[in-house]
Amino acid sequence: MRVFLVAFFVATLALVQPVAAISTERSKPDVIDAKERVATDAPPSVEMVAAGLDNPRGLAISSTGSIYVAESGTGGALLVESAEGANCVGDTGAVSKIRGGEVSVVASFASVAEANDADGPGPGAPTCEGAGIAAGGPSGVAVEATGDVVVAMALGGTPETRAQFPAAIGDQLGTLQRIDRNGDVEKVADLASFEAERDPDGRGADSNPYAVVALDYGRRLVADAGGNDILEINPWGGVRRYVSAFPKLPPAEFTPPSCFADLPPEAQAEAPPPGAMIPPDPVPTSVAVGPDGAYYVGMLSGFPFAAGAAAVYRVDPATGRHDPYVSGLNHVVGIGFGPDGTLFVVELVENLLELEVCETPAPGALLMVKDGVTTVLLDDVPLPGGLVVDAYGAVYLTTNSIFPGAGEVWKVTPAE
Repeated sequence: MRVFLVAFFVATLALVQPVAAISTERSKPDVIDAKERVATDAPPSVEMVAAGLDNPRGLAISSTGSIYVAESGTGGALLVESAEGANCVGDTGAVSKIRGGEVSVVASFASVAEANDADGPGPGAPTCEGAGIAAGGPSGVAVEATGDVVVAMALGGTPETRAQFPAAIGDQLGTLQRIDRNGDVEKVADLASFEAERDPDGRGADSNPYAVVALDYGRRLVADAGGNDILEINPWGGVRRYVSAFPKLPPAEFTPPSCFADLPPEAQAEAPPPGAMIPPDPVPTSVAVGPDGAYYVGMLSGFPFAAGAAAVYRVDPATGRHDPYVSGLNHVVGIGFGPDGTLFVVELVENLLELEVCETPAPGALLMVKDGVTTVLLDDVPLPGGLVVDAYGAVYLTTNSIFPGAGEVWKVTPAE
């Protein structure tokens, strides 16, 4: 049975390296409980602005209104088998630009996808035919003041993980890349190597750069879903510091998926007992700068993938102090602020374990958090992957984010 997305959701801890900066420290705020969400009484308008995308994830918008989307690709035709499994690799990842209803590829990147039936039963050998679901490649994208575009490249492992692939593929994974205004691509920072060298908690390094935000003075902020931290990248490409690292989230209850009885006996034996309380890894998948200058980080939440275990944290840029801002969320994969300070949150699914283990279709949701109230704008979003908000308050989000050829970008305009 194929297990989607697992490579994206393993996390390790990291330490904070405080540096001199202007503090936005404040007293610990009241936490907004998103479990107390309400339905909107004024449905938004929804328009599809792009279709046929391959595993679309993060989004960014330029000062001229162009939308950039990170497509993780479809893997490729080259089958690479190793002790870690069989994968299909190629250069099918991309950053695409949406402008005036047209979609064009700005630059191509590495892509890795699990080989078809590579982990399933039966005598068939792994094949790249029909592969491409939940591919890894470009995950996050941001537009800098210069017009250059920076791209967070997923990995879900260590430098040793990518060493199994051809250099043209492996060298891009676990890094931050830049596309200049001429379309040329260069590596900005090697985030996987930084994680491998630091690994301060001793649990084993793991890097999965998932989201990126462009800051002022040429700096960038990256959410590493594997390292459970956010990193500041300086203008010259060095990883300047860990801004903040996140401990495990509060314990969440393990509820076996609906197909649990159909799993092989060995899989059932490895599972914790029903009702076990397990503190999940935070797995930061999104980051945004708030209207108060603080950093806000969306957490997917790891195993046991319980509904309501995810959260958005507020991080002081100077001290790294992090406090929960919104709790009771479900598997957050994107956040962003509107021009009036409204926080928008996109949830991948309500129950990730059902999707991963049972392959049960499960829609995600787009939420709006304003004045302490969490409102559901859309509650039937097919596997969203990220969002960006434009200067007028319209929300763009990717959908069908783990499928090749089926991805879309929606424009959601809240009612006034």
